[in-house]
Amino acid sequence: MFNLSPAEIGVILLVALLFFGGRLPEVARKAGRTLSEFRRGMSEEARKIERDVREAERATEEKPPEGWTPPPGGGDCPGPG
Repeated sequence: MFNLSPAEIGVILLVALLFFGGRLPEVARKAGRTLSEFRRGMSEEARKIERDVREAERATEEKPPEGWTPPPGGGDCPGPG
């Protein structure tokens, strides 16, 4: 995904260890929780948007005009014969 070589990853880990010291596991845990909460919130918002779109589509489906009644016999189109 990021096209990093093992040497580059090692340098990044070394810098992170020097910067955060012994708190690195705690920082990584908090970052993971934050990312998880962010993803959960995004998926929840996506579900809400999809639900709203479905409701809007249902509301705009073709409906018969106000006061329209079906013809006798139950069909709205004349059949053969």
